[in-house]
Amino acid sequence: MTQAQQAPQGSIAAIAAQAAPQPEKTKGKKTKGKEVKQAKKKGGTIAASIIAGLRAGRTPQKVLEQVQKKHKDCKTTIACVHWYSSRIKRGLIPE
Repeated sequence: MTQAQQAPQGSIAAIAAQAAPQPEKTKGKKTKGKEVKQAKKKGGTIAASIIAGLRAGRTPQKVLEQVQKKHKDCKTTIACVHWYSSRIKRGLIPE
C-alpha cells in the first residue's frame, strides 16, 4: 500500500481543499467576467436627494428639478416627491 492509501480520507480531503483555489464570492447577480460596479453610498440615492431637499425647505417642484438634474435617467414624478413630503411631516422618516 502507498502512503496515500494508508492515510485517513479526512486528511486527504483537507489537503485537497487547501490546494484547490477558491472562487471569489460576489453578492448579487453573476457577472460572467464583467466588471462589477460598487454601489455608491446611500447619500447618492434618489430618495436621499428628495429627503435632503425637502428638509432644506425647498418646494417639491424645486426638489424634483434638482433630482432630475442629478439623476439623469430617473423617472421620478412630483407625486413621488409629495409622498416623501407627507412621510417627513408625519415623522415616519427618521432624521
